[in-house]
Amino acid sequence: MEHTPLSVRLGLWRLTRHPSARRLYEHLESAGVTFAQLDAFEREAVAPVAGTPDPPDGVVFSASTVAAGVPDHLEGEPIAPGDYVVRAKRGDATVGVCCLSDRPVYVPELRRRISFDGVYLWRLYVDPTERGQGIGTAIVGEAIEVTATTIGADRLVALVAPDNLPSRRAFRTFDFCPTERFTSLGCRGYRRHRRRRLAARSTPD
Repeated sequence: MEHTPLSVRLGLWRLTRHPSARRLYEHLESAGVTFAQLDAFEREAVAPVAGTPDPPDGVVFSASTVAAGVPDHLEGEPIAPGDYVVRAKRGDATVGVCCLSDRPVYVPELRRRISFDGVYLWRLYVDPTERGQGIGTAIVGEAIEVTATTIGADRLVALVAPDNLPSRRAFRTFDFCPTERFTSLGCRGYRRHRRRRLAARSTPD
């Protein structure tokens, strides 16, 4: 657990997800003060993926390049033509997605473009009405297989906020390990970025 920030271990992450705290952050951001911290979670890309949970009944997974269309939830995101989108669909409705990119990607939270050693998994999303059923975890499992078999890369990387416990649990299910911590601090035009390696561990946090 040493890579999980103390505020998360104490349960203070609930404050960061509270609407009042979000409004305060947005007020500070409008005044030119920003702060973001994300942890890189990594694992080897292999297929088949052990431990992938069975999806809920009626949910089907697929993957295609963005040439086949971009889900509404990803409209406006910095997607490139060669990126892949993993979809979870119930009937004709898309209930979950994530993007896979083997190129440098602009990360809005950190306000910088980052290059990774491997494929970057980003914008993991599950429709609020479908959460708690394992769809997000199953999307991650599908993304690992797509990375290995379709894209042909041997490593998958994701950035996860310290207070995003559902995503952290989904990645831990597949033995992703935290390897780096990215921090971005901005104040009225001044910005400082930090990229720090985390100590190697045999098990994820």
